[in-house]
Formats: sequence, structure tokens, C-alpha cells
Amino acid sequence: MPIRNWLKGPATAVLIILAATGLTPARAEIVGTMAVHAMVGELRKDSEALIEKGRQTGEFLIWRTGVEMKQFLDGWERANTALLQKAFSELDQRLQAIFRQMDATLDRLEEGRVDTIEEANNLVDQIAHQIQQIPIIGGNASVSRYSPRVILPSTSASQLEVRLQVFGPQLSSADARLEPQLGSPIPARSPRGTEVTFLIDRQVFPSEEFSHRFVSVPMSFVSNPGSFRPWQQTQRHDLEFYVLPRIAAEIAVGATVEEPVKETRNVAVHLGQFSGRNTRIHRGVNVPEREHGWRLDLARRGEMHLIDGGGDRGRCEGIEDNSVNENGVIMFVRVDNRDRWGRRRDGFVSCSISLPLYRMVPRSREVEVGKLQLGWHQDLALRIPPNTRNVRITARLFDGRVREITGASEDRYFSARIEGDSLIIRPKPPRDM
Repeated sequence: MPIRNWLKGPATAVLIILAATGLTPARAEIVGTMAVHAMVGELRKDSEALIEKGRQTGEFLIWRTGVEMKQFLDGWERANTALLQKAFSELDQRLQAIFRQMDATLDRLEEGRVDTIEEANNLVDQIAHQIQQIPIIGGNASVSRYSPRVILPSTSASQLEVRLQVFGPQLSSADARLEPQLGSPIPARSPRGTEVTFLIDRQVFPSEEFSHRFVSVPMSFVSNPGSFRPWQQTQRHDLEFYVLPRIAAEIAVGATVEEPVKETRNVAVHLGQFSGRNTRIHRGVNVPEREHGWRLDLARRGEMHLIDGGGDRGRCEGIEDNSVNENGVIMFVRVDNRDRWGRRRDGFVSCSISLPLYRMVPRSREVEVGKLQLGWHQDLALRIPPNTRNVRITARLFDGRVREITGASEDRYFSARIEGDSLIIRPKPPRDM
């Protein structure tokens, strides 16, 4: 079973840990004869490489996984020095099983058996959970984990402090204190059992406007608090924090709006020949191509007229005003007779009619809906124009990525959904333990 070959599977957007690492360490196997210190050394090498890569790329999952692993390895090694020279097979069976389970979870990430960002998040959570199950059985004080690791910008001036909890064996009696670069040392508050608490001034974690940063805060403690004071040793452990910027993303929203546009034209309809004697002839005229949406344009009825095509004793006379509607009209002609020298002959005339037509056709146009800045604590809501066919979101994120998405979508740091006539954009801070 491999300890780790971080770049074995294909790099995809979901496999955040694989895609961005670029690590190619020598391959090792967890076998019964392997020395525990060698196994710990290989895992530490990989975890340090992950942390560094996470710092450079801003990939939170990479950084978090590396910190989880290294945090545990450092603490476990300090507290269990007596086990380091043993073979892996000499470890407690439960401890062996947890190490192997952690390795198998990392294998799944490595080999590409992950389909979504949410699944990748869950697998990293499993790693963290597995690490927390590994017993630290020595008598020395050490740090096994701390929370929070992700520092959000404050929402108000009243949030002046960050409450930090640090967990590890013997810490409550190890005279633990933080030594930030700015300010005085910070002693632990209310130490109990395996937990100490610190209240840290927010000035220790200054937030940038639009870029993340990593802040390291040293923590010192007595590694062997049960020893006689002259033989007590002070350890230093760096706690690293992922400090988020005030702005998660700059968002530009556009929309494709489909609106009906009036299309017009004039059509001449040939009505044929009319014949008769001393009479008026009426004929209904239907609008052509009604199946394609064409209607008579009543707003331009003044353009409607008859066209005389010639005849004898006949004329294209007029249009019945009361008959005019969007579907057609009734026109009429007058024909007299052509009687001569005792012969009866009908008058006749050929007519056409010119009709002003219109129809409403959909036309798409691009509109800018708005530009805004997305913070970490509040949803953004934008009103979508009527007749919107789709919504386009261009998001420039604090980690350097630019996302262009259409409609409802998910990113690792925000989600977008449409509710009625509004677009809701919700921030998703990185998940802390």
C-alpha cells in the first residue's frame, strides 16, 4: 500500500490536491518491516510540500490537508519517541489500521475517484477525522490540532478578538503561550485537560482587500511539564492561519434579454377580375401569411389602398371602414354595363390591394445587469430584467481564478441561483475544522 505518490492520477478541477501539487516523491510502501520513523519522515515530506504548494497557489484544500497531516505528525512524533525505532508491524493494531485507512483515503484522491468538489471536501474531512483518531500515547505535551485555521474578516468593529482553541495531550499544564510578531505574548486562558484557549487581537490577522495571506503565530509550551523544573524543555510550534480577504470575488452580471420587436412590410394582394353590370361588388380580403404571425397594421391604415389594374366600365372603388381589423378587410368595386347597339355586355375591372402588415418577432440583446463585490458574510441579490433568457456571471476570485458561468452554478467559494426575478449569489467560506 503506498504511503504517497501525490501525482499519479490525472489533474482535474475537482482533484484539487492532485492537480496543483506537482509532487513527485519517491514511492514507499507501508510494510511490516518499515521503521516508524521512516514512515513518519515520508509523510512529513509530503505534507510540507503540500503546505508550500497551497501557499503559492492559494488552494485551500491543498494547504489544509498538508497542515492536518504535519500537525499530527509533529505532535505524534514528539509524544511517542519510544515508538520511532520500532517496525510498523510492532505498532498497536488500531494504530496500524488508522494509518492504513488514512493512506487509502489519500489514494482515492490521488487516483481520480472523485467526481465533485463536495466529494473532495468530504474526503479531506475524512483525513482530518482519521488523524484525530490516532492516539498520542506518550507523556510529553504536543499540539494535535487547533481551530479555527481559517480567519474570516470581521463583520463589525465590535469583533476585536479571535477565540483560538488548541488541542493536545498535557497542554493544560504546559504553560502554553502564543508569541505573535506584533504585540505581547498571549497566555492560555482556562486550560483544562487536553485543551487551551487563547484570545487573539484581530490586528494579528490583518485582511487584505482582495488577496489571501498566510499568517504564522508561534506557540511555546513546556514539552515535559511533569518533569522537575530544571529539566523542563520548552518547545516552539508554529500555528499557521489562512486569512481571507475582505472581498471574495468581483462579480459582473449580464443577461440575454429576449424582447418582441415589431417587424413591418407592405404587401400587394392581387384580387383578380370583377365583372357585373350596374352594381357594387364586395369581397373580403384576408391578411396573407397569418400562420407566420402577420397582421394588418392598424396604426398605418392610411397606407392601405386599392390598385386599379385596368378594365372597362369598372373601377376599384373603396374599403369598408367598419370592416378593417387585424385579420383583414372588405373592399368593393363598382361595375357598370357595356351595352352597345342592343348587345348586353358586363363591365369589368382588375384590382389589387396594398396592405401594411406587421408581426412581433423575438429579438435577443445583451444587457449589463450590474457589477458588485461579494464579501464573505452576506448574499448578493440582483434583479433580473423581464424576459431574460439566460444570465451570465463573470467572477474574478481572490485566488486569481476567473469563472464565467451561465445561470445557476457552484464554485468552491460561491454559489449562484435564480429565485423568481432575482439572482442570488451566496459566498461559501472555506470549510474549517
